[in-house]
Amino acid sequence: MELFPSEYQQLDLNRYEKVFIRHALNCAGDFGMLLLNVNPAMLPGESIHVVIVPEGIVLCKFLPLDNPSIFSIFAGAYVAGVYSNTASIVNSKLSSNRSLVDENNQLRVAFSSLCIFPALNRSDIDCSSLPAELVDFVENKCMFAEELSNLRGSFLDIMNSYLSRSNQASSATPILIGEMNVNAILQRIAPEYTTVRFASMPS
Repeated sequence: MELFPSEYQQLDLNRYEKVFIRHALNCAGDFGMLLLNVNPAMLPGESIHVVIVPEGIVLCKFLPLDNPSIFSIFAGAYVAGVYSNTASIVNSKLSSNRSLVDENNQLRVAFSSLCIFPALNRSDIDCSSLPAELVDFVENKCMFAEELSNLRGSFLDIMNSYLSRSNQASSATPILIGEMNVNAILQRIAPEYTTVRFASMPS
């Protein structure tokens, strides 16, 4: 797993994000990238981490909520706002590259979102009181404090599990991401790292 920027110690990251990074860097695999503090949707003040693996792209957001009693209000506003807008904008940006879509204009690269609540346990959330869309969000798009340790040694498997739960429409003929096509993705979601990829390609 390659990390950008490589000197992440200079970034303002919390201890949970640093644990996440360590698990990512320790995972085995021929290809993978972790982009820190990027804003692929260009939303004001927004910053997420993006994991790119052969099977797709996972948009990872650490959320600071530590009070489960307001989870419904907090998550409801987040899902309806930043979460949905980011997914829609990223989908549009990726789909604008003809090499990433099929003849039906369906995206051939899978992507999903992962929201991490490191100060809450899954058992803190009473799903029986949540509307259906938030139940789906909690079950399929969230990671909680007790689950962070599961990333150790299983980082790629867990990222792929979130990709398999994507709500985004995707092509029946998906493509894998690798060195030869990752720049097409970076140009759309993190153009600041595209030149880095060209510079590191073998001559």
